Amino acid sequence: MRATVTWTTLVLILATCAQPMAQVRRKSLAEMNTEELREAKFEWESRSAFQGSATAGAIAAGPGLVFHGFGHFYSGDAETGWDLLLGEGIGLALGLVGYVIVAASDESSTFNDVGVGVGHLGGTLFATGWFIDIIGSLQGNQSELPAPSLRRVPGEATGRYRFLRTDNFDAFHLIEAELMFDFGVVYLRPRTLQDALLNYQEYGGDFGLRVVEGVDQRDYLALELEVDWANFRPDSGAQVLSESGRIMANPLRVDLSVDVSLDLSTFVNHLKHAVQRVVFGIGFGRDVGARSFFPGEREKTWLHYEHHLYVNIGRDLVLHPFYEFNESNPVEPISNSLGVFGTVLHIVPRKGLTLDLSVAVGNGVTTAAGISYRMF
Repeated sequence: MRATVTWTTLVLILATCAQPMAQVRRKSLAEMNTEELREAKFEWESRSAFQGSATAGAIAAGPGLVFHGFGHFYSGDAETGWDLLLGEGIGLALGLVGYVIVAASDESSTFNDVGVGVGHLGGTLFATGWFIDIIGSLQGNQSELPAPSLRRVPGEATGRYRFLRTDNFDAFHLIEAELMFDFGVVYLRPRTLQDALLNYQEYGGDFGLRVVEGVDQRDYLALELEVDWANFRPDSGAQVLSESGRIMANPLRVDLSVDVSLDLSTFVNHLKHAVQRVVFGIGFGRDVGARSFFPGEREKTWLHYEHHLYVNIGRDLVLHPFYEFNESNPVEPISNSLGVFGTVLHIVPRKGLTLDLSVAVGNGVTTAAGISYRMF
């Protein structure tokens, strides 16, 4: 009888203890209600959901050019609006500093290049803020479009036809061919550029090293070495006779640059469909002229700057506006401190195949059409 009572008592004690243990079992996040989540110290972002609209996009593109963030203020996202307005102020301040340096220095001095570089950095912040306001206002923070993919494929081949018209070339027909071999951290991109009449030929390529990578393939910092060798035939009219009597027709250009790519959702949470790339570097060469695309006797280095934005505007369409300040570009810059503006439309009709249509305007204009095919 004593054993029976003992076992019965033990069972009752265990049952009594199990009940409060079950009650204190911690719920999963999915099982918690709002009050329980608040008690657990979870916080909510203050931004409210908003749908994009053409009206908000027009406001961002118009008045928002002067006061960044107007489109987001109109849509009810004041927090992003204030962030964009602050970014605009910083960009304008840098642009002003760059202008003062350029105005106070000689055009051939290093300080002039420093001023141009600072001005371009300010211009990048200004343009990025404006684009962010337009894109975010048009698409809202409920867009289901995927982020544009800066595809990394082991091997890709690209062919492109380019028409060029500048003060130096009435009509220049160029054929480009490029290969891309991407091994993750290291990539190689050999290429050639040929005039249809063979009056101009260019051979070169890039060697890149991604020294820093982010959470996905769209975030990285790469160091890049670019080498190009060009040949101007006599019929091109671009050959130069040096003071020693040597014919200079083969400029050799070397470019060292830093390439930074960022998913813009790093700055604005709902911009998961926009990627920005900024390239900044210096170039030097042999037998290069006042503009390094042409032959000459200049020894001074030059500044290389690019700003690219990739925005999904459809499931298989990526809009790619860009700005380049690069002396080796066939299109002449607008001035000594203002480069070339352009845009590319990337079309992906099927996996592994990309078509692109582009136009760029500086002191001249170029249009191009190309196709890229994934080899492996």
